[in-house]
Amino acid sequence: MAYEKQEWLDHIVDPETGEIIQQGSPVTANRMGHIEDGVFRAHEIADQAKNLSAALSIQVAIMAGALFGGVGGNMIFEDMTDMSSMQIDRGVYDPDGQRVYAKAPDGTEVALMGYGAAYE
Repeated sequence: MAYEKQEWLDHIVDPETGEIIQQGSPVTANRMGHIEDGVFRAHEIADQAKNLSAALSIQVAIMAGALFGGVGGNMIFEDMTDMSSMQIDRGVYDPDGQRVYAKAPDGTEVALMGYGAAYE
């Protein structure tokens, strides 16, 4: 939802007569809450943009490795926030940590996390 800007008016009083030339906008909890909500939402959007930028940087690096570094074969990109479309054969998905915990064939424990992986 887009932020709806509120108009604010200065309270202007004639210094000689004391006459109110312009009634200023009232400062109320409701109007201040509107500002707080807007600042909070702007920070949420900035965080989402930062995370998307990081994800895209990692994906570009992986694709560059595949193209120029000979990393071929199967490639997967997953941000680990929603694994509903993935099937995990051996391992456990941790939705809070956004990680998949698994064991390699040799018994080594591994944690898959982050924005992607590539393997040959």
